[in-house]
Parts: sequence; C-alpha cells; structure tokens
Amino acid sequence: MLDRDQLARAVQLTGRSQTYRLQLQALAAIVRFIRPTRYLEVGAFEGRSALLFSGLSAIQELTYPVHVTSVDSWQGGDEHQEEGLAMGAIEATFDQVIQACCSWVPAESQFEKLKALSTVALADLRERQGYYDLILIDAGHKAKDVLQDLVYAWPLLRPGGVMILDDYTWVPKHDVGDHLLHAPKLGIDAFCSCFADEITILSNLPLLQLYLLKESPLGKHYQALGLELPELHPLFEGVGLVN
Repeated sequence: MLDRDQLARAVQLTGRSQTYRLQLQALAAIVRFIRPTRYLEVGAFEGRSALLFSGLSAIQELTYPVHVTSVDSWQGGDEHQEEGLAMGAIEATFDQVIQACCSWVPAESQFEKLKALSTVALADLRERQGYYDLILIDAGHKAKDVLQDLVYAWPLLRPGGVMILDDYTWVPKHDVGDHLLHAPKLGIDAFCSCFADEITILSNLPLLQLYLLKESPLGKHYQALGLELPELHPLFEGVGLVN
C-alpha cells in the first residue's frame, strides 16, 4: 500500500521540475484510460517516470503485478556532459528509486533494468512485439536518435497502447550549431508522418510531450482523441514534485 511518506521519500531522491505536475496529470489520464501493466521507458535517468507510473498504478489498488522495463546507458547526452553531471550518481539514484517502487506494488511485479544504448537494448527486446501497454521515449535528443528509437520501439507497443514522446518542444540551451538536428521534434514529426495510418494523437494533453495511441491501420477511426486532465490524487500533493 502506497502512503504519502513513502512517495515523498522516493520523490526527494530525484531532481525537481516545473513541468512534472502537468506530466503527472497527463500520465494519470492515460493510466485511467488504458490501465497499463507493462511499461517500457527508453531513457530512465533518475527513475522519476517509473516512480510516477508505479505510484499511479498503486493508487488504483492493483491486485495484479506490473512489469517495468527501464532502458538507459547512464552515459548521458551532450547536454549532460555540458552540465558536468555525474552520471554514476544518477544511476545510483535510479536504483534507490526502483527499490522504493518495489514496496508498493504487488510482490510478483518485475522491475527490469537494461543498461545499454537504446538501439542495442531495443534490438534485444524485438521478440516482445505487441507486449507493452505503455512506452516512454526519452533517451537521446538528436533528431536522428529519436527517430531510430521510435522505429525500434513501435513494434513493441500493443494495438490500443500509448506511446509518450518526451521533450517534443525541447531545444538545446548550449551551442550545437543546427538546433533542428539536435532536438527531438524533427525526428518525431518524421515518424508521425510515416506511421500516420497507425496513430491517433491524444489531445488536450501538454505539448511538451506528444501522446500517441496505436491503432491497427485497418481499424483506424480517429485522427485525434481528447483526454481530460484529472485532478491530482491527494497523495501526490505536497510531496515535492515541483520546486
């Protein structure tokens, strides 16, 4: 059973963000919409996304286990190297966060850590086609890297599942030359254009991320489907989600 103190201790292990409240509301809407139990995050960093997913799942009083697969090389991208982040400490925080998550989900739940480059890990997961209910893409920020991750990960998502594409409107703060090639949006837009016959955009959700519902090309009915942002569960109030 998840309580506020447990959640607060886990949240305090991770960094702060002004956008997490909005992302949490969007994730809550998606969890309520598809009730996912198999979650893949490509780009795990400190483990905040796995924390929020498992917390929202626990609030729904799950009686069945969840399977969370976290992929990250913990080498950091160009922006992390520019900031001088100690990626070893980031990985250690991830391990602590996941340990905390294990305490509030059913005992048979599985948290799987794959420490590798995203393309290597996703290639190793290729036999899990249609396995995951929910996938988060949040690894490399270069357009070509994001596009490659999307192409590798899409077959792993079941029809009716949702893919969250993080940092849709993100741009690098340091000098990289051509910002268009060093930001996710170009890669995301290319993917969405090529796979348009399988994608429904979930609207009414924050544009800092893009939310895609996977559909069969033969059974596609919608170009956009609106989800309303719910009120946050009281457990998430006052646990340090934002500065």
